[in-house]
Amino acid sequence: MESSMKTNQKTVEELERLLADYIQVIEASDLRHLSANMYMTQSINFVRWVKGDYVPKGRTNKSEIAVG
Repeated sequence: MESSMKTNQKTVEELERLLADYIQVIEASDLRHLSANMYMTQSINFVRWVKGDYVPKGRTNKSEIAVG
């Protein structure tokens, strides 16, 4: 899967500004911690994907996790 930026730098900067505003709204809301965390994580990952810094993955199978 391609991991290069999906748009131009100006658009990425605007997305990051809007993401920061969105996170402030979530933090000020009455959402439960886990719900707020999910909203923030998904949004952050979307912006990272647009920047070419993230590739979506499926669930990690517990048997695939290395035991250290």
